[in-house]
Amino acid sequence: MANLASKLQPWWLLLVIPFLFVSNTYHCVNAEPQVPCYFIFGDSLSDNGNNNNLATEAKVNYWPYGIDFPKGPTGQLLGFQEFIPPFATSRGQEILKGVNYASGSAGILNESGQHLGVRISMDMQLSNHQSVISTIVEMLGKCAASKLLGKCMYAVQIGSNDYINNYFKPEMYNSSHLFTPEQYATYLIEQYSRKIKTLYNNGARMFALFGIGAIGCTPNAMAVHGTSGSACVEKMNTAAQLFNERLVPLVDELNSNFTDAKFTYLNPTGASAANSLGFTVANASCCEIGSGGDLCIPGSEPCGDRSQYVFWDAVHTSDAWNEVIAVEAYDSESKAIAYPFNVQKMAQLPNNNDADGDICEMGENSTLYNNGARMFALFGLGAIGCTPNAIAVHGTNGSACVEKMNTAAQLFNERLVPLVDELNSNFTDAKFTYLNPTGASAANSLGFTVANASCCEIGSGGDLCIPGSEPCGDRSQYVFWDAVHTSDAWNEVIAVEAYDSESKAIAYPFNVQKMAQLPNNNDADGDICEMGENSGVTV
Repeated sequence: MANLASKLQPWWLLLVIPFLFVSNTYHCVNAEPQVPCYFIFGDSLSDNGNNNNLATEAKVNYWPYGIDFPKGPTGQLLGFQEFIPPFATSRGQEILKGVNYASGSAGILNESGQHLGVRISMDMQLSNHQSVISTIVEMLGKCAASKLLGKCMYAVQIGSNDYINNYFKPEMYNSSHLFTPEQYATYLIEQYSRKIKTLYNNGARMFALFGIGAIGCTPNAMAVHGTSGSACVEKMNTAAQLFNERLVPLVDELNSNFTDAKFTYLNPTGASAANSLGFTVANASCCEIGSGGDLCIPGSEPCGDRSQYVFWDAVHTSDAWNEVIAVEAYDSESKAIAYPFNVQKMAQLPNNNDADGDICEMGENSTLYNNGARMFALFGLGAIGCTPNAIAVHGTNGSACVEKMNTAAQLFNERLVPLVDELNSNFTDAKFTYLNPTGASAANSLGFTVANASCCEIGSGGDLCIPGSEPCGDRSQYVFWDAVHTSDAWNEVIAVEAYDSESKAIAYPFNVQKMAQLPNNNDADGDICEMGENSGVTV
């Protein structure tokens, strides 16, 4: 284990049962991290100080916790010396590297763990993340913030308390009276999926989703529930497995339906047997536990050789065991441990969400998609150099219109068309079409006799109608209503062509009528919505 610890020491350590802040330093010295930032959501297995000032039993800001920290206890259950700052104390530029929102005793359900005192529920953690996003936007601007958030890794390790401090405490919670273990696992996944979608809607695109560990093998579980001759409390492990068995297909579904994001399932139960890795104590805690408790007695001395113990206290695994899980999450090739890929591979996969950056640069349209929009009619720019105002202000140099203005608008349109192709390719649950407002038939062929003057009277040097003035007698003859806006008659021509034109120069790749008739490919949103109203807020 000493060799394993020394190999991990240079990493930006991930703190989810635990996790490694994905860095190339695993392979070479002083290399850049594989991801620029890391956000952590979870419970006490990830909490590194958020509960310190809360009225709760679920905090560990005392000795012997923090035994491996130079400055002593920090409130972090995992003894790693490098960590992402907790939300409670994160400030300034450090949030650009990530934030840890995890809170001891928190669960997927808001009520889980409430008998232990105040905790930061998963919903509140998401709310805290939204406030951090707002701060990042203030610091970087929306576009840069969106790009950064899309490159970060988001680790979610939560669910144990929904069993340990909810379902298996029938004297305090009614969940076990309302649900069978199978029903409860399904219900938890429904709620869990909603929260993951909220993260997605807030720009997250790389997800490491931990399953629930062997909660029936903790010293506390065995002491409270008994094992009936088994090595662990089987009913608890079976319940956790039911959750994990539902989390894996959810990961498949998310990867299939949200192709601009990457999701992986990580199994925290570990592939290797404890004794084969040098662990000699698998059913007792390293530190001294109070009567009927699960945390270390304040000020007590821990065991002599912590590397021999699977458990640090009566509910949390030791750093030595956590390192095993971390390494397996990072580079295991076993689909039973990391599915469909390990953390290292996920970080190395091509970024499929470049479209978000393109849209951001062109007007931050990703906000519409992230807020649930799935059918887009994107109009190009019209012939802005042909307006009466443009002609009067800039002159035409003998041309019919101000060519430099029309050319500039055309350059925009020429870039909008390939963006539509890219969006349709990357966001397969949505439909995008480009509509060309300059592509209608020649004005004179449609009965328009005046193409370079306004129907209403315009003030000197202005572009809008003079208040109270009388418009032209036959408005259907005019392309322009005032000096900058086209007439209703002309707008009808554009509308009809946008609706049913078969010309790719007018409507690409399809007209509005056909777009509305195409099959709906965003069933995933409906599925997730039905499983817990997954819609969320955006940047």
